[in-house]
Amino acid sequence: FLGRFYWYTGQLNIAWETLLESLDLLQRLGAREHRLLPLLFLAEMQETLEESASMYKECLVLAREIGDQWAAGHALLLLGINSVRAGDYQEAEASWQEALKNFKQNRDPGGISFTLGWLSMLAVDRGRYQEAVSLAQESISVAREDDSIAAYWLAQALCANGRYAQAQELLQQVLVLSRETDDKPLLSQCLLYLGEIAIQTGDYARAEERIQESLALTVISDPWGFAVRNHDALGRVDLAQDEYLQSRGHLQDALRI
Repeated sequence: FLGRFYWYTGQLNIAWETLLESLDLLQRLGAREHRLLPLLFLAEMQETLEESASMYKECLVLAREIGDQWAAGHALLLLGINSVRAGDYQEAEASWQEALKNFKQNRDPGGISFTLGWLSMLAVDRGRYQEAVSLAQESISVAREDDSIAAYWLAQALCANGRYAQAQELLQQVLVLSRETDDKPLLSQCLLYLGEIAIQTGDYARAEERIQESLALTVISDPWGFAVRNHDALGRVDLAQDEYLQSRGHLQDALRI
């Protein structure tokens, strides 16, 4: 867990070393089943999608061998995220549906809510907007009352449906919670979506302010490559205001990342 903390705070080298140390200690102790978590965390840190997928599959095999439904569910969940990054939405949906089945069998409300949230995001990406809202609402129904991530997913689905006022109200609540808990990845995503709403309503000054703040947070920690979407959004803000040179710069940054 310390290794994962280092990764989320941008300390990649020490994160890698700490997770390898964890694996080494567990290997010497003969605690084979406990190797799953550091393996899952290391898989998230791989430089290529192929390497990540290979490690997630290794974790899935081990989880099934020892009968760990929770770990199998998380391996499938992360394998699905990996598939989305690779552009294979069909494979992602299959992985997440199987993960959802695992979490339901294990009676894991956190895993169920998280998987439903990712399925909602996938529905948005595939243009199935009403389904996205339904999945996000189901995610909230099984989550804790203060689950800001589930609220963020619903806000994202509402945005896709053009229900900007409702989405903005939810995002403002998530913004307060993520600032209180210093959850930088969630704060960055929340600010970006508030910026996207401002773009849709033509408030370009507010959009740029929100998105620039979101982008600044990705410098500290950006485990999901969120800076790409920030540069893309800033490029669209500049384009809407006929700032072609600045727009080109942001879009080139997005492509480079």
